[in-house]
Amino acid sequence: MRALSFNVHHGVGADGRLDLERIAALVAACAPDVVALQEVDSRLGRRSGGVDQPAWLGRRLGMAVAFGPTIDLAPAAPGGPRRRYGSAVLSPWPLRWWRNPPLPNPVGGEARRYVEAALDVGGVAVRVLATHLQHDAAEGRRAQLRHLARVASGVAAGVAATGPARAGHGRPVVLLGDLNATPDAPELQELEGVLVDAWSVAGAGDRRTFPARRPRMAIDHVFTSPDVGVEAVTVVRSDASDHRPLVADLVLPGAPALVTAP
Repeated sequence: MRALSFNVHHGVGADGRLDLERIAALVAACAPDVVALQEVDSRLGRRSGGVDQPAWLGRRLGMAVAFGPTIDLAPAAPGGPRRRYGSAVLSPWPLRWWRNPPLPNPVGGEARRYVEAALDVGGVAVRVLATHLQHDAAEGRRAQLRHLARVASGVAAGVAATGPARAGHGRPVVLLGDLNATPDAPELQELEGVLVDAWSVAGAGDRRTFPARRPRMAIDHVFTSPDVGVEAVTVVRSDASDHRPLVADLVLPGAPALVTAP
């Protein structure tokens, strides 16, 4: 299974130009089985042309979409669409169910959530957690990562949870996203013993992803449950956003080789 994590900066590249087709072409070229996008607009306003970006990308890429807004504003005019911003999971494989629960926010600031989605990848049930964590407070990120570790631990142990029906609740688990934390950040220790940093297993090249033109920080990540094999993790050179995308080639338990969508 190929996983892609990409903060798309609402379609605006390092050159300051809004070009959602450029984002779509890059994603398509990577041929992912699952995509986690951060900073996606849905009819938010002028900066993204009023486009429902998750729906547009889903149609353009031929993928199922789970969009989880973290900002949800009233319509600009009566009867208009709500204005939203958040994260999305896309996949060419069947999406069994998804939800968008809140994350802790102990220090205030922008609300944060995560998209939890269950995919059927070639007959293997995969749990995807996709998120964009607090950028301005390590204490907030620590609380959010602690919460995600509990969610992932419950998933990995096959423990039933509240919310939608949990058919196929269990391993494997993949966490994708802009965690706003570098690999040596103390708050990432909250994931130890539950999830494995895929880059530490098979990362190749320079893992820095931000800012796109001259990256200085590695803040985009892929973590997996221990039963998932990691064949390769690479950063894709691009200025389609202010981040570079991160691609991981994973081997699911029971899958003899990388699985590609039909």
